[in-house]
Amino acid sequence: MDIIRTVKRVKSRNTVLNNKLILLFLFMTFSISSYHFNKPIFQVIAEDDIQGVSLNSAGMITKSIKEIDHNFSPTDPIPNIILSVGTYNPENPILIINNTAFNSTAYNKSWQGNGTKINPYIINNLNITSSSSNNLIDIQDTNVYFEISDCYLSTGFNAIALNNVSNGWISNNIITNCTGPAISPQQCNDTIFCDNYLFKNSYSGFHLQYCENTTILNNTLTNGSTAIQVSDSRNTTINNNDISFYNSDGISVDSTFSIVSGNVLCGCHIRVHVSSDYSIVEDNLIYNYEWNRH
Repeated sequence: MDIIRTVKRVKSRNTVLNNKLILLFLFMTFSISSYHFNKPIFQVIAEDDIQGVSLNSAGMITKSIKEIDHNFSPTDPIPNIILSVGTYNPENPILIINNTAFNSTAYNKSWQGNGTKINPYIINNLNITSSSSNNLIDIQDTNVYFEISDCYLSTGFNAIALNNVSNGWISNNIITNCTGPAISPQQCNDTIFCDNYLFKNSYSGFHLQYCENTTILNNTLTNGSTAIQVSDSRNTTINNNDISFYNSDGISVDSTFSIVSGNVLCGCHIRVHVSSDYSIVEDNLIYNYEWNRH
């Protein structure tokens, strides 16, 4: 295995960092080797500029088609994401405080599923927009199986707040304009977050605390404070996420037995804290970041 090297700066998008190391009691800046950038980085264009995102006569927001240029080169402008086709049904903020409340809420709102592993509750195709003082979807003290998918969540404190929750699958949601962490799992186990689009949120995209067995996969995050922040957690996998233009860390990890791999970061970096024992950080790409800025 290569010895860890410290890279002082990256001056242009033509240079990226590919890091591969195993962390044992290390606070790290990294990388192993540099080569030309050959994978697209995306940014989500401003909400009111997204083609097709508007209320129709039925009060539903219509998503538009995601278009990605896979022929991206380092000299091209960063391509936009235009979001995938579908419709949303208006909904008020959702609060669920235990398994019984989950069952009654699912019944009252005609959600699919019964909370089992083979038939989870499904919360989908909702437009929840509220004041900055409210969480948009707030789930507490549950261990039933559930999915939150294909929702448009805007202008809350947390878009999705999970506290002492297990067995959640959160995917393909559009989350914007939150004043707190957009997705905030606290004391959660066995949760998966994949294929979500987070942009124009004031604080962090993901903020995990005291969680175990969490997967953050294939998400796109742009603009905010820290894209993915993990504290006091265990067995966290952060893989294949596209992260652009965050003011602080792109990924900040304080989590034992974790894997950070295959992520692409533009204008930000990865920070792994000294307490992240037995964690692996490998094959991440970083570009357009000046290492002496922070």
